[in-house]
Amino acid sequence: MADGAITAADDRPTRRTLPIATFMMLMGGAFCAACGTLLLKAGATGRTDILQFVNPYIFFGFALYGLGSVLWILSMAKEPLSVVYPFTALSFVLVLLGAVVFQGERPTLTNLIGVAVVVAGIGLVVWGRR
Repeated sequence: MADGAITAADDRPTRRTLPIATFMMLMGGAFCAACGTLLLKAGATGRTDILQFVNPYIFFGFALYGLGSVLWILSMAKEPLSVVYPFTALSFVLVLLGAVVFQGERPTLTNLIGVAVVVAGIGLVVWGRR
């Protein structure tokens, strides 16, 4: 097609790797959201009166959760939602790990299987970009 017409093969989306900067923003977003959640839990535990929820743990928990959201929004500006959104599930994995390490919780076998499924799913999303 010498006249420059686009063929059906030309208009298919091209696969490319996830840029490292976007990958780092997604990982940072998941990390900030998980740390924020753990801080919110620390700030809420044992509190019953509404004014008791006004404490540094809650403040910094919201701040970190907000920063994580900003990183995800920046990532969504660069990549398809179908690639970005699965990384939000990584925060579930990180929260479980944080609960075990910092709060002494014990994961169940089902928790561990769920973590493995989430990590495998994210791996498939990233690998599918190649």
